[in-house]
Amino acid sequence: MKKLTEWLTKPFLEEDINLPVKVGDTILVGRFKNKKMVVKSIGKDKHGMPTINGRKATTFRIPKKDDTKIINSKKQEVTEGVEDPGIFKAVFLAGGPGSGKTFVARNLFGMPDSVNISMTGMKMVNSDKELKFLLNKYGFGTDLDKMPDELFNQLTNPKDKDYSGLRDYSKSLTKQRMNLYTDGRLGVIVDGTGHKWKNIRKEKTQLEKLGYDTYMVFVNTTLEVAQQRNQERDRILPPKLLEKSWKDVQKNRGAFKSLFGSNFKEVQNSETLTDKQIEKKFGSLVRKYIKVFMDKPIKNKIAKNWIKKQQILKRKGLSEAPRVPRKKGQHRGSKSHSDLYTDENPKGTIKGLKFATVKDAQASVSKIKNSGKSHAHKIQAAVAMEQRAREMGKSSQAAVYRAFINKMKKKTKKKNEDVIPSPSRKGVEKMKKKGNTSVPYGSGYKKVNEQKEIKKVVGIYGGRFQPFGPHHKKTYEWLKKKVDEAYIVTSDLKSLPRHPMNFKEKVRHMKKMGIPSNRIVMEKTPYRAENTLKKFDEETTAVIYIFGKKDAGRLKGGAYFDDYKKNKNKMVGYRKRGYILTAPHVSVSVGGKEVSGTVMRQLLGSPDYEKNRKKLFKKAFGYFDQGIFNMMTNKFKKLFESIDEFLIKNDISKLLKESTTALSPTDDGPPTFYKGFGDYKKFSKKWINDMYAGTGWEVLNYILGKHAVNPDFDYTLKYTTVPAVAYGRKQSGSYGSRFGTNNPIQSYKDYIENTVLRDLGYQVLKWMGITPDGKKYTGVEVETPVLPGVGKDNVANTEDDKLDLKERINLDDYVKLLIEQDDVMDKKIKYKTKDGNEKEVTVGGALKQGEEHPAYKQAKSMTDKDEKPDTSKKIQPAEFDRDYDEKNGGSTKKRMDKIKSFGKDPHGNLYLGDEEVGYEPKVHKAQYVTETDDSIVIGSPHMSDDDPKAGEFIKKQVVPMVQDFIKKHGAENVVFLGEGGFGDGHNYHEGTEQELVGKMVEKAGGGVDTWDGKYNDHTNQDAQIYKDLAKKMNATPSQMTGAVYSNIVGQGDDPKDAMKYLDKDGQKWLKDNGYKGGFPPSGEEVNQLFDLNYPEDGGGKPGSNPIAKAQLDWNQLRRDNMARKTEEYKKQGKKVLVVPGATHGSAINAQSKSKKEIKEGLILEGGAYGHMNHPFDDKNITFSDLKQIIINGLGGKLNREDGVTEKLDGQNLMVSWVNDKLVTARNKGQLKNFGATAMDTAGVASKFAGRGDIKNAFVFAMKDLSKSIGRLSDAQKEKIFGNGKRWMNLEVIYPKSLNVIDYDKAQIVFHGTLEYDKSAKAIGQPKGSARMLAGMIKQVNQNVQKNYTIGKPQFLTVPKVQNFGKKKRTYLGRLNKLQKQYALNDSDTLSKYHQSFWEEFIFNASKQYNYKIPNKVLLDLTKRWAFSDKSYKIPTIKKDIKNKKFLDWVLSFDKNDHQKWVKQNMKPFEVLFFDVGAEILKNISGYLVASPDKAVQKIRKDVINAIKTVKSSKDIKKIETLKLQLDKLEKIGGLSSIVPSEGIVFKYKGKTYKFTGAFAPVNQILGLLNF
Repeated sequence: MKKLTEWLTKPFLEEDINLPVKVGDTILVGRFKNKKMVVKSIGKDKHGMPTINGRKATTFRIPKKDDTKIINSKKQEVTEGVEDPGIFKAVFLAGGPGSGKTFVARNLFGMPDSVNISMTGMKMVNSDKELKFLLNKYGFGTDLDKMPDELFNQLTNPKDKDYSGLRDYSKSLTKQRMNLYTDGRLGVIVDGTGHKWKNIRKEKTQLEKLGYDTYMVFVNTTLEVAQQRNQERDRILPPKLLEKSWKDVQKNRGAFKSLFGSNFKEVQNSETLTDKQIEKKFGSLVRKYIKVFMDKPIKNKIAKNWIKKQQILKRKGLSEAPRVPRKKGQHRGSKSHSDLYTDENPKGTIKGLKFATVKDAQASVSKIKNSGKSHAHKIQAAVAMEQRAREMGKSSQAAVYRAFINKMKKKTKKKNEDVIPSPSRKGVEKMKKKGNTSVPYGSGYKKVNEQKEIKKVVGIYGGRFQPFGPHHKKTYEWLKKKVDEAYIVTSDLKSLPRHPMNFKEKVRHMKKMGIPSNRIVMEKTPYRAENTLKKFDEETTAVIYIFGKKDAGRLKGGAYFDDYKKNKNKMVGYRKRGYILTAPHVSVSVGGKEVSGTVMRQLLGSPDYEKNRKKLFKKAFGYFDQGIFNMMTNKFKKLFESIDEFLIKNDISKLLKESTTALSPTDDGPPTFYKGFGDYKKFSKKWINDMYAGTGWEVLNYILGKHAVNPDFDYTLKYTTVPAVAYGRKQSGSYGSRFGTNNPIQSYKDYIENTVLRDLGYQVLKWMGITPDGKKYTGVEVETPVLPGVGKDNVANTEDDKLDLKERINLDDYVKLLIEQDDVMDKKIKYKTKDGNEKEVTVGGALKQGEEHPAYKQAKSMTDKDEKPDTSKKIQPAEFDRDYDEKNGGSTKKRMDKIKSFGKDPHGNLYLGDEEVGYEPKVHKAQYVTETDDSIVIGSPHMSDDDPKAGEFIKKQVVPMVQDFIKKHGAENVVFLGEGGFGDGHNYHEGTEQELVGKMVEKAGGGVDTWDGKYNDHTNQDAQIYKDLAKKMNATPSQMTGAVYSNIVGQGDDPKDAMKYLDKDGQKWLKDNGYKGGFPPSGEEVNQLFDLNYPEDGGGKPGSNPIAKAQLDWNQLRRDNMARKTEEYKKQGKKVLVVPGATHGSAINAQSKSKKEIKEGLILEGGAYGHMNHPFDDKNITFSDLKQIIINGLGGKLNREDGVTEKLDGQNLMVSWVNDKLVTARNKGQLKNFGATAMDTAGVASKFAGRGDIKNAFVFAMKDLSKSIGRLSDAQKEKIFGNGKRWMNLEVIYPKSLNVIDYDKAQIVFHGTLEYDKSAKAIGQPKGSARMLAGMIKQVNQNVQKNYTIGKPQFLTVPKVQNFGKKKRTYLGRLNKLQKQYALNDSDTLSKYHQSFWEEFIFNASKQYNYKIPNKVLLDLTKRWAFSDKSYKIPTIKKDIKNKKFLDWVLSFDKNDHQKWVKQNMKPFEVLFFDVGAEILKNISGYLVASPDKAVQKIRKDVINAIKTVKSSKDIKKIETLKLQLDKLEKIGGLSSIVPSEGIVFKYKGKTYKFTGAFAPVNQILGLLNF
């Protein structure tokens, strides 16, 4: 073993310690290293330590060339210990193969070619040295390029099934070498490519933990130079492998720069330099960088402590114990020696090999042969045993191993002969000259592509699993026994009625039934399990798909699937074939019924099983989990609630036979075009019956929109029959001569497979209507489809030739047409019909209908003349179908259902749609368009080639709105602000919808600018947008380059181009906040950036991470800039048109709605100003928002959007300055026409005559305000009030007319202004107007008047409550309990809760009367009672409800006070938020009231007196009200919860809310006496 140990450690002894001197050199030795000695001999002692002149040479100095001085005597001495100059220094080398890292390192650190130690004692560590050594040792050679692919993978690829472990072993040797160096804290140079950034980062961190300072030298070359140098190396890499490695390293370049910071140096090494150039270049680099790094004093505390400890040991004469060699026979773990034990034990070691006797050697060879290891692995094992035998003097035994090795080498030679070698460079050039365009590189081509042995069989069990039942589980358990690995595959499709559960929900349920989650995989189709199989070797892994008997029969005989039983002994890899195995029938009974999918769905959703559902659930599925039970029953109940007449009348079990994966016959559509509705109904029904004969399907209805017009009634149309399908070019002539291809059937098949089915993930199993050889058709003729209105070369459309119409053009042509011809096409022409009646039609309309139209010739002549548009006239709206969505009611409903399933966007609106379902016009008009008297914002999807539906939507929905706006205001008054422009004439990007609108406006005579401009120039790091965003995010502008980069690139910008403006701080900020990729990001990393910006797309919350929050803030800053730009143009009298992206449109719409707080005719908390809501009053607020408001309130963060102010208990007024006098409005009528009928002071006195202190409160306030505001300048009045356009809401605090709170002093407090148009419609809410007006009045010393002190609202400090965590859990728990009553999501609104209450209430009533209530009746009654929608009238109710008992109940209940029920239903929310409010309010100080304690005592006393008075009055109605309010007061803490304030006012998502705590019930109780 001693010899074995010495042999194994031989590389370390031979290569690691080399001295930078040679024979003849002079060195300095002795105690003080000042005695000269000439080197006569260099050797090693028995331990491998270096000797000079026969003496140990561990410490010496090297003098300068002039022998007069010593260079940095301490720093230059090579001592492998605490005084070593390179101690605690680590330099990483990075660069692709062939970049010349070793060359650069030797020149930078002063290392001769044959030495691995630098002048400063730095040790070079490179795993390639060990790999090269082992490759030569085992006889494989180092020319990897010429090595066969199979052998190369066995030696170097850990993922190869026959991997020898050689690469891992070489790395382990390198690691041992590294550990030896770092144990002594010696300086190291880590030589690697750097293609794995994470590995470098990990190693850097480990070294720094030991105390090392780290540095990186990045050696950069071009790919061409690297390839050229690769061919000159001993160890030649395959060119493709080198290119991949080079690209990986280049990707990490920026990351390394960020990781090492100032300790990163890049060296360009593409040029070939002379010796002088090398000396000059590297001498400069050494002085500037390497020497500075090496000379830096050690700062790391860990390193300093280690050095200090070593110095102490040295002073005391202590040192590490000398080596005690291991003696023969000593155990490797014995304490009697100190030798390092190493063993050649690579991955997959063949154990039990011996060489004691010849028989042992022969038995070992036999064991190697039968080990099942790879060819390379067997040779490696035999070589190791041969060498060990020789070392021990066992030559006979070594000969046994050598004989086996020689046989294996012959096999190696045979393998090489089976490969066509790669041509030489000269050969390549010759091949190119001969015209070969594809020249082979790399390791050659195999002569024979033999089928590899199947080593693993994977089983796939696919299905809908709606739901997964016990019979499915038994089938899965059966499959597990048949294969090596079994998987369940299912889709993520979620749509009623066939797919109620999505993939995650199915997995959640299956896991509870005992199916491991790693055995459940999401697939688009169960017939090709791509996601499941991609991790397996496609040649050595076979796949079996199991199906029911019916489905398996359908799949046999295709191009891919084979019968497993017939082929189980000759299976091939899954890429070539798949095998079908029919699953046995599994019988399981639950509740007296045999289990099937139908029975499971009935168990979960049918009302018949309501009573025993939980018990049956546990019995059926083998577990019970309340959450999963609620989820599944809620989903499957919907199937039975919406069941239609067909399902009620028919027994589905008789019509459909349940199957795990049902396949239906496949066809590409009906066999003909239809002349009219009658033709359509007749032939489509026949087609359905023929296609699905015997499968139980029945036609229920026809897909005809309610607005569709029957072509049967158009006598002008004369059709011939059109053949079915078509793929050719020529469109006339007899059948067979009309094709533009020699093989039309193949063209048809190619189109279906490569275009129609590709993106869907489907595979054609069997072609219908085509003979098995694929050359003929069996049914109708196959030819070119008829395009809408194609021209004279087509005789298959109508009997008359047609004009080549504009419908055939693509989106880009259409944009051009709109810009150049819209005014001509929109002009109207008068014509007479055959009956003599005069009518009008547009030019485009006449051309569309063809030559038969009476106005066709005139229209054509107008377009032929190419008349130039008259831009002085206003554009007429194009003849677009503005309500095109209504033409197909069914399609609209499906689209809306899909859109609603997306939830709501970050601004509370429905999503507009997407490229799959299209875009919904009604949603667009309501939630993405915001129009005022002088501006319009039309949110729009961005037009792109990837989303043709966006272009269609813009054409039909957005363009007409733009034209209407231009027509309404006149083109000369309109300015269009484009999105994305850089300014200075660049207003938008070409090829976008912005260009389309911009050109329309310019053509009409309007102006064009941009709303982004230099403010949002994200390519400029000094742009103002970065500074503003940094303030919002509490970050630096450079960090925000990361935020903007992630958003821009995540949405599709080029990652490399965008790197120009991405700062290193921005990269770090992204990394710190969740980004895991590199820079620039690749495909999946780009997706990661998108997901971080828009977590809501994956089911998360908008703004739930710093990157997403920055995205919201950035876009809001852009919109603020848009608003500023809009106001600038409005002041110039312009009408502003903006067509931003859909998200911006939604945000602006939502923000504009939040400003419109007016309710007609109400004189509540501010006269015309409107009512201020508690959070629970807002029925459109989501549960997520309610939770966040509670958290913000308890956590002292209600001031996130604006300051928190006190809700005052006074009288409200709305005032403005109109025609030089103060007026007030008490309702919407008085706001109209800018306050033309509003009341002045005299009017107020008349209005409140006889009201005592109330009259005085208002009249005195009007007089004081008239005097104070009257002293302001006209410009100030105009700025605040705009002569009746803006109205200030204010609170009048008059102690004599107090309500509940005793304020002690008379005050007027401004709240803010609202701006109204002429019709009294609120159009804006100027910020800061209250503080501005109060400041103006104080400036002219008019803030203290005869009756009142006038001021602005005071911001309150809302502290974080004590026991925040506990109280947050308590209140959120109460809210969650309410939410779970109807299994609602966080994105659901209070309105949904309210609706669910009524739906359940009505549904339960119908059950009591044994009435299966139709879904329509349920919804209509809910709207009538829950939302007071009386459109469902009594006569209709009587007609719809056939059950007399239920009808009687409905008519009786309809007479109830439904609002009372509404209040009762919402009471838990009311109590909860009063309770939260009371908790928040009791911690606040600084209320307006002068004596808080006195005020509280007075309120409590008043409440007690009110209770006594009401009880003694014996007024039943008042007593009931008193009980209700006392109950509320008691639940929120009783009299102790009273504070001296009505409450607080705060903003959340742009809306204003209030918390009132105990005030609301107290006010109601005191009101029983006062009113």
